[in-house]
Amino acid sequence: MRRQLLFLGLTLLLANIALGQCDKQLKLKCEKATRMNADGSMGEDQDVHVDIVFSKDSINLAVTMQDGRQMEIHGFIREKDCKMNSAFTEGSMLAKVNGIMLRDGTEKEEKLIFTLEAKNGKFKLFGAKDVAPGADPEKMYFEIMDQKQD
Repeated sequence: MRRQLLFLGLTLLLANIALGQCDKQLKLKCEKATRMNADGSMGEDQDVHVDIVFSKDSINLAVTMQDGRQMEIHGFIREKDCKMNSAFTEGSMLAKVNGIMLRDGTEKEEKLIFTLEAKNGKFKLFGAKDVAPGADPEKMYFEIMDQKQD
């Protein structure tokens, strides 16, 4: 019985450590975003400046379009699946977000999915609407130029 309790306690501790590493604040900068086609191939590039901040329970994107228009997306993470190493150089994190999109003076609620991938210390970020199967998720790829962990 003691052995089982020890094993359970160790399992819970390791799970808490693994989930806690995705509680770091991560700041990313992007200068180009690409609309993904429905088949997963890369579509049209867009020159944009995006400041992205992941925190323990939220995500914020401040977007400046090439023509100077601005858009903001912010929301609370309702579900997170973290498979990052402790140095945040390898792995992935999936975040399902209840988001609010502010554009041209209008506010729109969206359910969004963000996937952050790290390989050799370089990040890739994908964002999409959380839609029913068969619907267009309007998936975007954000080319990350700079990153900082707090």
